[in-house]
Amino acid sequence: PHSAIDIPQPAQTPIRAPANGIVLKVVDRDDNGYNYLVLYHGMDSNGKDITTVYGHLPKIFVAKGDVVRQGDIVALTGGAPGTRGTGPYYTGPHLHFEVRQNGAAIDPLSWLP
Repeated sequence: PHSAIDIPQPAQTPIRAPANGIVLKVVDRDDNGYNYLVLYHGMDSNGKDITTVYGHLPKIFVAKGDVVRQGDIVALTGGAPGTRGTGPYYTGPHLHFEVRQNGAAIDPLSWLP
């Protein structure tokens, strides 16, 4: 299942953190495998952990444990299918964006301006 939204963007578009957080996980391969990162944003008002996931990344600027502030550039969007970081199910330049609450996917549109 696809528990995210795909946001069309030109290749190499900077991806900015939507909120303050800590880099929880980075998968950054040197081939055309799937590159992604996960940010942890703390607990919401209901006491549930919030994470965001960003996929199809040819370039990642953060490492596990880094602190990010809202608006910081964390990565770049991917380019053509078959290029570095895009993965096998890539259809063209876009950002795969997920929001998770206690590990379960929630509507990512609620996190976008």
